[in-house]
Amino acid sequence: MNHHEFLEELSCRLGYAEKENAARQVSALAEIIAEELQEGLTIDMDSLGTLGVEKRLEKIIVNPLTGQRFLAPPELVVKFEPGAGLDEEFKNKRSDE
Repeated sequence: MNHHEFLEELSCRLGYAEKENAARQVSALAEIIAEELQEGLTIDMDSLGTLGVEKRLEKIIVNPLTGQRFLAPPELVVKFEPGAGLDEEFKNKRSDE
C-alpha cells in the first residue's frame, strides 16, 4: 500500500468526504512522532506497538572491492517493536490462509 492508497483507505474508514483531512492527520501524527523521537523519548501506542531511538555503536566496515577497512561512526536509528495486539492479529490472519 502506498501513501495515496493509505490516505484513501483512512479517509473512507474515518468517514471523510475529502482525503485532505486524513492527510492532515497523518502529517500531524508524523510531526509529533518525529519531535518526540528527536527528544529521545519512546512512543507507546497500545494497538500498534512501540517506537524508540536506539544508538548503534561504531563498527568496522570492509569495502568488498578494495578490501579497505574503515570505521563507521555511531548512529541513532528508529526502532519499532510491534505490540501484542498487532502481533496477535497478524498471526491470526496468517493462520487463516
